[in-house]
Amino acid sequence: MDECSCLTLRKFVSYGSFFFFVLVWFGLVCWKKFILLLLLQKERQEGGEMLRKGPFCISDVFWLATCTLLCLMAVAAAYETRPEDGLREHKCVHDEVAIPYNALPYTDVTYRSGIRNMKVFSVFMTAAREDIRFHVIFLLNKSCSGVGQFVPNFLGDEVRCTADDILTPKKIRMIKIMVKRACNFLEQAILVDPLDELNVMAESCPFLGHSSLRVTEKDYVLFVTANPRSSARGVIAWARSCERISTGRPSVGHANFIPSFFGEYATENDIHVAMHEITHALGFTDLATNAKSHVGPGGKVVPGFARVLRPKLGKVVTLVTSPKVVEVARKHFGCPTLDGVEIEDGGKSGTAGSHWKKRILYEEALVGSITSANLFYSSFTLAYLEDLGYYSINYSMAEDNFRWGRNRSCRFLYNKCNDQDEDVDEFCFGNGNAMKTSCTNDFLGMGSCDIMRHNAVLPVDYRYFTDPRMGGSIPLMDYCPSVQVYSNWNCISEVTAEVPNFLGNEMGQHSRCFSSNLVTGASPFFSTGFRCFPMVCTKSGQILLRVQGQTVPCPLNGTAGEADTSHLRGVQGKIICPAAILLCRDKERNISSESFHYSSNMIEEPVTAETKRSASEFTKNSSRLCEERVKCAENINSFFPACRVSAQRILDCFGRDCPLAMRMWIDRTALLEQCRHPKLIAELCLDGWMGAHRLCAIASSTSAATAIYFPIIVVCVMLLAIVFF
Repeated sequence: MDECSCLTLRKFVSYGSFFFFVLVWFGLVCWKKFILLLLLQKERQEGGEMLRKGPFCISDVFWLATCTLLCLMAVAAAYETRPEDGLREHKCVHDEVAIPYNALPYTDVTYRSGIRNMKVFSVFMTAAREDIRFHVIFLLNKSCSGVGQFVPNFLGDEVRCTADDILTPKKIRMIKIMVKRACNFLEQAILVDPLDELNVMAESCPFLGHSSLRVTEKDYVLFVTANPRSSARGVIAWARSCERISTGRPSVGHANFIPSFFGEYATENDIHVAMHEITHALGFTDLATNAKSHVGPGGKVVPGFARVLRPKLGKVVTLVTSPKVVEVARKHFGCPTLDGVEIEDGGKSGTAGSHWKKRILYEEALVGSITSANLFYSSFTLAYLEDLGYYSINYSMAEDNFRWGRNRSCRFLYNKCNDQDEDVDEFCFGNGNAMKTSCTNDFLGMGSCDIMRHNAVLPVDYRYFTDPRMGGSIPLMDYCPSVQVYSNWNCISEVTAEVPNFLGNEMGQHSRCFSSNLVTGASPFFSTGFRCFPMVCTKSGQILLRVQGQTVPCPLNGTAGEADTSHLRGVQGKIICPAAILLCRDKERNISSESFHYSSNMIEEPVTAETKRSASEFTKNSSRLCEERVKCAENINSFFPACRVSAQRILDCFGRDCPLAMRMWIDRTALLEQCRHPKLIAELCLDGWMGAHRLCAIASSTSAATAIYFPIIVVCVMLLAIVFF
């Protein structure tokens, strides 16, 4: 049975469905009473007794079988994986809102004492640079507070507010978290000439209506708003520069977030969207025009961009050719003769020209549309900022551990996507059914190939199939098909985790997608499927997985193959591991034992196929196993902010057979004491009161297992009651 055929079972045990099931139960009871009345009337008419076989009548046996089947359905939580539930896409419209760089007004600043002499400054400016310091000003008083209200969109128009546009306290909190996290990253990655004083001119940011102000000990002023757009489809946020200082560095900017796109939780992708937009306001705009000239071969000064013909692509492309960008690109792609990095030429004016080409840098944070499970703020973007001249970069912050195009050679860049080496799996040609589910190229989630038939024929250069209307769904990809992740199956997004967890999934930053039919407890098997498991790479190159708090080793030699699940307790099924090189590809930047903590014996002495132990042996050593479960729980560094996920991790670590160990471990933590202040817990949890309730339910004296499975138990009791009512 394919998981995708079981869509209607997902969330069958959710609390909303529970109440619906109560109504169904009531209807079944009434129906049976009606049938019994009819049978009783017939019996009286015939003057005989109802035939019985054993202690129950035949109808009771039928109802008992029906109840059993429905109970099994209730615990079968196959995940909904419909292609139409794709990842929320962000289309950047920076060029539509940006003020041309040459039109930015200059503002007065005072450099830090000791570097005010410009002659000395020009010599030692790089050595004197320090981490950039942001001064963020939230201007939310003009945001939507009611349906039908008209508010400015800061682009010269007014927009009528809908219910989704209302800026609720939770949305305010989420936006503030996003901006804070984004600024924290950029402050560690980017260095500038430090300022003692920065003067902001009144109304330098168009339509914002801000007054003039003087800011001390800060290097960049960022105004943040949260107002809707008149045509907000696919646009999550936008940003622009408003002022610059004498060196040309932007010093004031404005970022606007579209409130209808945000819920209660800030995902890593949301935070990277904030980083993306703020980077535009820092000067990542109109890449070719603003790329700085440099000294080329023979001492000749050459522009920072070039337009060249790519014969095998069948078009002229615009490249960034500045030195650091080329250096980074040659290393990433494994192309020592690369002449530059493509600038996006697709999309409308809001996208083309101010982003990296999505076809070659699909997951990079500064591509023109965001459709991947994760984004990486990489050395590509940092190198462009450094080549502008007024920034220095801390490359240790670069997120370079993305797989797209890595070591694919020059052919990946110069040839069309249907003319690549056989091992290139970034694109999904010849994969059979386009709707068939699979792990994404980077193993960060699950999705399906986005091949579709368009309403019109595609441009000649972008036709890869016999049918001229067939192609990928994304124009910025040159219509190259790729596996698009589903929004509800993003392995690294903790907020997508489900409780109860019948398929053994555990979402988080260290989780990856694996082919598996694994289920927990008595849930029914599925012939195919995919799961999210936390993983770690050992020094020897072996992949270890964590499943329900237990370690599962992949093949010892790092080859693709079946993981050893023979020792798992309370779990059944198989897991297929990819070759370790796909997930442990970079010794410097892999998911290693240093970044994901297992206990030492889990890393050095995994249970392999050669040392299988039976369930009875594990039962005899249950005390020792419970001690190992405590070690698993000690790896939970913090309960906050993803409280529901933390609660599930605690349950996954201890399983169903170590309640005393879990009780003793919880007593040693501060969780029980913290739960005496529920309001404080709710403020710490991204999922608010719901997360606080889930976490504190475990800390209370009530059994954690009972807290999770209570609705299922009640449902089953109600079903069985139908038989004896």
